[in-house]
Amino acid sequence: MFEPNTRRNKLNESQAYFKRFPAQFVTDVKVNNWIKSTEHFSNLDINLESFPYRIILEPTNLCNLSCSLCSTGTKESNRGRGRMELENYEKIIDAVSPYAVELYLQNWGEATVHPNFSEIVSYAN
Repeated sequence: MFEPNTRRNKLNESQAYFKRFPAQFVTDVKVNNWIKSTEHFSNLDINLESFPYRIILEPTNLCNLSCSLCSTGTKESNRGRGRMELENYEKIIDAVSPYAVELYLQNWGEATVHPNFSEIVSYAN
């Protein structure tokens, strides 16, 4: 368990971190999860009691650009190309939403080319 000063420091850090987000998305569960997660990270723990607070979710790995430094753009990626079904996306969001405060909708694809992009953003909100 945290020493009193360590706990106070973690709460101060969490206030600084969560200040970036609208208040309606910040819950005690998310703050406590963030504190646990950052503590696990600091201790290099391998047995975690926390959940991810930052999610990178790729609704599609398709892209309409041809960037020369990107394996997606140069078509060198050996990953299958496709789009996530909206139903699967919603299941993932439902599972992580109690704990996660950050959601990134791109990685090796361009999320805005997904035909359900507006629904994806609305559901995350």
